[in-house]
Amino acid sequence: MDNSEKKKELRKTFQDLRSQLDEEYWRECSGKIMARWLTGFPNTRSLHMIHLFLGIKERREVNTDEFLEEFNTNHPWMGIVIPYIDKIAGVMKHVQLASDIRIEKNRWGIPEPVAPRRFIHPKEIDMVIVPLLAFDLAGSRLGYGGGYYDRFLKMLRPGVPKIGIGFEISRSFDLLPVEAWDVKLDGVVTEERIYYYDSKLIRK
Repeated sequence: MDNSEKKKELRKTFQDLRSQLDEEYWRECSGKIMARWLTGFPNTRSLHMIHLFLGIKERREVNTDEFLEEFNTNHPWMGIVIPYIDKIAGVMKHVQLASDIRIEKNRWGIPEPVAPRRFIHPKEIDMVIVPLLAFDLAGSRLGYGGGYYDRFLKMLRPGVPKIGIGFEISRSFDLLPVEAWDVKLDGVVTEERIYYYDSKLIRK
């Protein structure tokens, strides 16, 4: 079995695991993930632009509404950038949230801005909070297979932290299959702990 087939099987396994989370537990764990992110990365003053995905509740992705509320309430200097899939070009672009930005679900059920006109370049971003289906203890990530995030993450400035957020049930005890184009994470935050893969991020 090649890596493509292995990844396909793993996606189904981890999506099935996540789909079993009941709503109360999912919301509780999402809140814990946001709180743990704050303790693990307290120097938010240096984050002028942070990239945040809008979680797909039906797929039981981490509820990033918790992050949006925290950022808007307590970090007003921080620009929040969200992804937008350009269906014609086949690439992921990046839009800064503003009061006049309307959000709707696209054909994949992903919440995204409607017909945005102004985009943020990846090199303007200071941290990326990355979605995942699974992760391992070497910092590898399993996504949905579109490759949008891997292509995006390679365009960041050197040293910009790439932090996955997911539930403990998304941790793979075996190393995930990887391809040459896969980009490793610098850390992962779950409801139980923070996994640091870049020692420079560890609080002293």
